[in-house]
Amino acid sequence: MRIKVDLNQTTYPRCILEMKRRFGDRIALRDKDGDMTYRALCTSSEQLGAYLLSQGIRPGEKVVLHLGNTRLFIQCLFALELIGALPVIVFSACREHEVFSIADTTEAAAYISFRSFKGFDCTETATRIADRIDSIRTLFFDDQLEALDLSGYALAPEQIADPSPEDPAYIVLSGGSTGIPKLIPKKQAATLWSAEKCAEACGLDETTRYLTAMPCAHYFHICGPGFMGAFLQGATDILCYSSLPSDIVSLIRQEKITETALVPSVASECIAYAKKHGNPKQMFESLRLVQLGGAMCTADVIHAVAEEMGCVPQQIYGMGEGLVYATYPQDSLDFILKYQGINTSAYDSVKVVDEAGNPVPDGEFGELIAKGPNIATAYYKNDEANRVKFTADGYYRTGDRVRLVEGKYLQVVGRIDDMINRAGEKIFPAELEMHLRQCSGVREAAVFGIPDPALGSRIAAFVICDEDTSGAAIRRELIAAGLASFKIPDDIFFKDAFPLTSVKKIDKHALKQEAEERIRHAEQETLQSFDHIGDPTERSVYTAWARALNTGELTGDCCFIELGGNSITAAAMLRELEQAHGISLELEDFYCADTLDAFCGLVKERIAHE
Repeated sequence: MRIKVDLNQTTYPRCILEMKRRFGDRIALRDKDGDMTYRALCTSSEQLGAYLLSQGIRPGEKVVLHLGNTRLFIQCLFALELIGALPVIVFSACREHEVFSIADTTEAAAYISFRSFKGFDCTETATRIADRIDSIRTLFFDDQLEALDLSGYALAPEQIADPSPEDPAYIVLSGGSTGIPKLIPKKQAATLWSAEKCAEACGLDETTRYLTAMPCAHYFHICGPGFMGAFLQGATDILCYSSLPSDIVSLIRQEKITETALVPSVASECIAYAKKHGNPKQMFESLRLVQLGGAMCTADVIHAVAEEMGCVPQQIYGMGEGLVYATYPQDSLDFILKYQGINTSAYDSVKVVDEAGNPVPDGEFGELIAKGPNIATAYYKNDEANRVKFTADGYYRTGDRVRLVEGKYLQVVGRIDDMINRAGEKIFPAELEMHLRQCSGVREAAVFGIPDPALGSRIAAFVICDEDTSGAAIRRELIAAGLASFKIPDDIFFKDAFPLTSVKKIDKHALKQEAEERIRHAEQETLQSFDHIGDPTERSVYTAWARALNTGELTGDCCFIELGGNSITAAAMLRELEQAHGISLELEDFYCADTLDAFCGLVKERIAHE
């Protein structure tokens, strides 16, 4: 019964018309306004397309589509496809600066915007964008389009577009967390074919009740498999308007959702919400599979999905540029924990290369590069990014450090540019985040590097905890677990929740700014926290230790190494005390005095003799 995609023939207009013919009175979607059948969805999209033509939108023109998780988003997308206009799909969280740049770059002829978003009135900003860009002739607001009586509109057969399978279907945004997102043209047949392959990887069929829980403007939620993957099966897509854990959990239970896609941070929040408000397994009993993608997924999240949600956790590694790896429902939990899966496309060419672009031996780490039917070959009007992100022979550089085991099983360890170089030692944040989540009480962690004049970079970590703990206690657990001393965070900060980007990834850029500010304040407070110590030598030693360890949590019986110190930070601390007191201190002396009180005694003794 499902629609089969042919890379040489299938296009969005043909697919939309086939969905109407084949699935007719089946429920296509449900949102806050109720149910809509395939016939109603496709017919209303045709009528909206006819209306847009009447308003001067022409085939080939670009239209910025800036809407949330409602049926109108899908209707507008389908309407534009049917008339041959090119949707430029903008994240709902994008604001004036980003939308203006995107609309200006694409020379959009029209702008479709929501009137309000999360309580913020967008009328003024949307109007200002439209007025500032000469190419925009028409501005449509969602409430205006939703109020239209389209019963008198219809597309004549000759008005329905008939693009080539190789023609662009729409432009999506890259998932970067900073700056203006790059623009990615997506092909007609290749996007639908990718949605089909992702649907197969998830085991979707006509009985599927798929929840679009995250913003549907992201390519992952359109075709990974997203709502298009569900529609190809004749399944039902339920649109969650808010993406709040409370709403997601409620919809899963009320709508008997069978499959959904979540970023790991939101999956963790949903589980935490369900545990707080009832029995998670009862709340999630309808679930068959949860996709975990959009960000690195750790073992604790995978275990939690399997155990607390009681369904198959699926690792999915993908990007707007088109490459997709996934595990499959039949894979063992051990396999899902170990790998991001296999390539869903039999036609992709993938390589793991070193810094010079040469392939590395099987099983060794390097950068993943790829090309294939659905993989971008260039960004739209972005020569600078194209020079950096694409090779001369057409491969897309993912920027991810990975390895391929047996030539096909993918393991991702993180972003190459996220690597922290601390005094010459290489630390990958994803590994340390995994270890932090295994510490008592720690539910979530985010790790990154902060510039440091002595170390090059120091390691900063933010954690969300379910029970009381301290930075010193976390450091002791990491050391007890056997983690190398150079991987111990220099700074550990606590938060109740992490800021998220528009794609619901942890916003490390915002956290980094907060960390730098906290470090400045902490250094000032640390210098003042030992003013109560009467002995000036002891006060000096306590301050030097605190500065080296980036903590004011010191007691006389604490050990420098157990608090995360190492030979590099110890050497810096010794030099500070040498200069302050005019004495000579060696690492050998330091290691003999294994507690703070003992070291204070050593320094006093050295001062008395020298």
